[in-house]
Amino acid sequence: MSSELLAAYRAGSPDSADELVRQHLPLVRRVVGRLAIQLPPNVGKDDLEEVGILGLLTAARNYDPTRGASFRTFAYIAIQGAVLDEL
Repeated sequence: MSSELLAAYRAGSPDSADELVRQHLPLVRRVVGRLAIQLPPNVGKDDLEEVGILGLLTAARNYDPTRGASFRTFAYIAIQGAVLDEL
């Protein structure tokens, strides 16, 4: 992820939030898909994806590249945590 996109999102640009979600939606879907395998079929994946997107946006706000983790790794953990919290 580009640092410019992250900075724009943190500055409150709605277009940057849309782009952030667009770029990382496959990651959100991967996390939800892996968790959904263990869930009953009546649990809606769409609802979990929405929660995962909120986790992604939270990760974008809290990400600190100086801590050594890639954004993708940081976001994966944040998305997974948000979905598990929702469950």
